Amino acid sequence: MPFLPSLDHLKKLCRAARDAAVAAGRDPAALDCILSIPTFLSNNLDAARSAAKHNLAFFARLPNYRRQWRLCGFADEMDAITTAWETGDRRAAAACISERMVNQVCVYGSPQMCRSQLAAFHAAGARLPLLAVSPVGNADRLGATREAIRLLAP
Repeated sequence: MPFLPSLDHLKKLCRAARDAAVAAGRDPAALDCILSIPTFLSNNLDAARSAAKHNLAFFARLPNYRRQWRLCGFADEMDAITTAWETGDRRAAAACISERMVNQVCVYGSPQMCRSQLAAFHAAGARLPLLAVSPVGNADRLGATREAIRLLAP
């Protein structure tokens, strides 16, 4: 179960898993990619994007995620965020996360946008997306999770 890969990198991970299955004599169609996706549901797009940037900035404090995101093509963001975290400035760190990175790693925005983004993750190989719902604005986590289930359930 990958956590926080970009859409483009997820395609590579799934392809590598299918190739490994074939090499091992297993049916690649039997593999399921379960993916935890940071999710920020809100009709206020700016607030949802901001929450996503702060969330990714938090994870970027950890070297394993910085390495992964460098592999995903976000080296500039990781260089900038490393410097921002050296000063302990959370807002500066969040400002280092590009919109492109949010678009590649998260599901965010209105229910319609989130459904479209979930479809893109599915097309990239995530057969079972697990929504890691975070609140946007003043919402509480449980309430945000219930709302996401209500609005995004198939």
